[in-house]
Amino acid sequence: MNELTDLCPAGWPNAYLHLLSPFAIQFTESFGIRWYGLAYLAGFYLGYLAIIFLSHNKRIALRASLASDFVFIAALGVVIGGRLGYCILYQPEHLISFSTAFPFWKVLAINEGGMASHGGILGMMIAIWYFARKQQLSFVALLDLTSIGGTIGIFFGRLANFVNGELLGRIAPPCYRYAVKFPTELNDAVLLESARRGVPEAIATLHQTLAGRYPSQLFEAGLEGLLPFLVLLYLWRKPQKPGVIAASFLLIYPIARFLGENYRMPDAHIGFEALGFTRGQWLSVAMMVASVVLATKWLRSSAAPHGGWLRNSSPMKELKDADENKRSN
Repeated sequence: MNELTDLCPAGWPNAYLHLLSPFAIQFTESFGIRWYGLAYLAGFYLGYLAIIFLSHNKRIALRASLASDFVFIAALGVVIGGRLGYCILYQPEHLISFSTAFPFWKVLAINEGGMASHGGILGMMIAIWYFARKQQLSFVALLDLTSIGGTIGIFFGRLANFVNGELLGRIAPPCYRYAVKFPTELNDAVLLESARRGVPEAIATLHQTLAGRYPSQLFEAGLEGLLPFLVLLYLWRKPQKPGVIAASFLLIYPIARFLGENYRMPDAHIGFEALGFTRGQWLSVAMMVASVVLATKWLRSSAAPHGGWLRNSSPMKELKDADENKRSN
């Protein structure tokens, strides 16, 4: 036990030592099915099921036969936008880095740096705009659909960040009950593997060497994924004007991300920027401003409501009730 934990009350538990493997199924030392990939698949699949449910109940204009194409295009936008967003916003040198080994271009090496959620959201919006134009559908209405599904993907993605031991939290105060020690910050594969095999000396070394950190990935899973999902699900219990759900997501997400960044370490090669904010916080401020502009435009629309998941609500019922209210007034 190090000097800081010696100050804790007698019997106080050690910080949790993170020894989770990033592989759900591992074939070789560096190849296998990773939790990170499964997290994305889970998010896309659950979003697909939600679209099928709404389309079969005639609550959205998107036909069930187009659901798989729509989810594929949106997923492609998330992956491409997320990766390009990370390279442009955090490590632009990747754009001009090439090698003779696979995958040849640093941009394609997703394991080096990962993806940026802000870029993924923008990429998704561009992909949805393309799909809406091609199928002659409402871009804003389709954006509502992906907003709820997107929160599910973010939730699973942040859980995968925790399992991977990446995007580490800031050092927690002494005796913080939920502190986590991440061996990945030492970049010592031999020591980590020994600890995973249960070697007592390796585990003791890690406990003595590492500082307890906030489990910021779990905080962000709740703030950026679960909280927006519950809020949007509640708002869409009844049909809403196209854009209400999307505008709500584009406002809630950056606020949640801004708050969550207070527990997360900034990228080592960037550090803190103006006013002590991280790059993620400044991007969230920009997203907040853009969301207010878009929300103002979308909410002025006279488009008919859509969506809703309660059994006793439907877009047609909402329109009928609105007509009856106008006549009674």
